[in-house]
Amino acid sequence: MVRYDSGFSFNGKHTFYDWGFTLKSREIGYPDKKKNTYTVPHSNNVIDFSALYGFQTYEQREIKYVLNVADINFNDPNTVNTYEMRLTNWLMQGVGQMWLVDDVFPTFHFLAEVVNGTSFKQIGANGELTISFIAYPFKIGNEFEGNDIWDTFNFDFDVSQNTTHEFRIEWDSFKPVAVGEWVHLGDWATGFSSGADISPILMGQTYRVDEIRSLTGHPTSTREYKLVGINNWVLEQDIIEAHNSYYDLTIINNGTNAVAPEVVIHTGRALTAVDNNGEYFNIVNQPTNSSSFKLHPGENKIRLYGQLGAYKVEFRFRKELL
Repeated sequence: MVRYDSGFSFNGKHTFYDWGFTLKSREIGYPDKKKNTYTVPHSNNVIDFSALYGFQTYEQREIKYVLNVADINFNDPNTVNTYEMRLTNWLMQGVGQMWLVDDVFPTFHFLAEVVNGTSFKQIGANGELTISFIAYPFKIGNEFEGNDIWDTFNFDFDVSQNTTHEFRIEWDSFKPVAVGEWVHLGDWATGFSSGADISPILMGQTYRVDEIRSLTGHPTSTREYKLVGINNWVLEQDIIEAHNSYYDLTIINNGTNAVAPEVVIHTGRALTAVDNNGEYFNIVNQPTNSSSFKLHPGENKIRLYGQLGAYKVEFRFRKELL
């Protein structure tokens, strides 16, 4: 049985506390998996490519509600039709998916939209309004992870962790990189040894060291490198593999979906992150063809490289659950 005051919030209003209407029923559907399979000819074997890029993807989910609409003051059928029209306009406003918070999941929200309109069944001065939302497949936590709000802490799904880190990167020494090794340009790399600008297009790629030569008179670098595919000399300070100073941290994504965090650099400048799989991600000068930096379900061990100086870095993300 649905509580008389139970309902949902959407587009700035709650069905009961703002509109005064009760909920007859709710049906929160779960999304289907997107399957990409191939049946091997002349066999019973099926190859599943659904998680080819490291995670299973899902279809959108459907959420359906039936609202009891009534004119409790004057018992007027015409007033009920006015209520229905106002409700439908409220629900259909805007373009794209918006926050939908159901009272049965108060610390989560759906991203949902009424796509196919509503339907209304009138019975005198009463009626039933049926609403079907199409929603993003995952429930999303309302608060950013790492918050310390004790009253909403859920021992089944929440993790107490620090998502803001303060550290310092030193540039007092660099280690040599041998010819033939593969290297990456740091997010802070802006100029070649010659003074020419480094284009962000060169970021996010792997280069093989072709030549090395000593450098004098530079305030931080004592070597420079010629990399295959780049017709200029690169300072050692701009090659990640030459760095001795970095910061290691662990962030837990307690959801079931990989999420892309917003990395906010409060203090400091550019950063390069290296994830569990050894993938490199430039946080500021991200090339247009690069994969986005994601936090996968479970522990994410991350190594951060940066410029000389102090950093304060915040990872803002919300967990996602089916």
